[in-house]
Parts: sequence; structure tokens; C-alpha cells
Amino acid sequence: MGRITEDFMRLVGEIQGGRRDRQQMMRDLGRNGAERKRDFHAAHAEMSRRQKNALRDFVTGIEGKVSELLKGFAGDLAGGRRAWRGMSSLELNSCRIGAARIEHGFPEVEAAEATPTEAAAQPAKGVPGPRGDGKRRKKHRG
Repeated sequence: MGRITEDFMRLVGEIQGGRRDRQQMMRDLGRNGAERKRDFHAAHAEMSRRQKNALRDFVTGIEGKVSELLKGFAGDLAGGRRAWRGMSSLELNSCRIGAARIEHGFPEVEAAEATPTEAAAQPAKGVPGPRGDGKRRKKHRG
């Protein structure tokens, strides 16, 4: 055989070998593709579970913080209302203590100690009343 024939025979062998390799690779990809797909689905499901748990914990934390804030605001509003009515927290506590003494059969305290005075129940002078008190206010024009 001549040199050209040998080169052609070698090329035909390489082409056929490459074709067999490609066919084997495609079969392996088909088998491995299904396995990869299963692995992907399992990994995706695990990731979804972790994210769901993390989001649930996050929302629970936010709900707790908002609840604490609302309790603080409610306390501030109650303090503001007591101050508006002229009743200090000490006076309010003394009212509660007096009521508790009466409920439990302890000696009654004087009425002045048990309830705030009429003057304490009125807003301080010079402080505007709440809206709807019937008084008109002057608008500041500057």
C-alpha cells in the first residue's frame, strides 16, 4: 500500500472511532441526564424547605417586634391620656391600691386618697383642650 492509502485508512479509523465515542457519550448523557435531573429536583426541594423555614422565622421575628412596639405605643398613649386628665401614675396606682384594699376587706382609706381630686382631673391651665371641646382656636398667620 502506498502512503496515501495508509493515511486514508488511518483517517477512516479515526472518524469511525470518534463516531463511536460520540454515540457512547450521548448514551451516557441520556442516563446521567436523568440522574442529574433527580439530583437537581432533590436539591431544589431542600433549598425550598430551608427558604420556607427561614422566611417563617423572619416573619415571626417581625411579628414579635411589631407586637412589642404596639405595647410600647399603647403604654405611651395611656400615659398621655392620664397626663391629659391630670392624673399622675402615682395617683393612678394609689387609686388601684385603694380599690384593692376595699375588695380584700382592708380598712377603707379616705376618699381623698382613693380617688384623684377634682382639680387633678381637669387639664392644666394654658393647655389647649382636645379637639371637639367647642372652643375655637385662633389660626396663626404669619
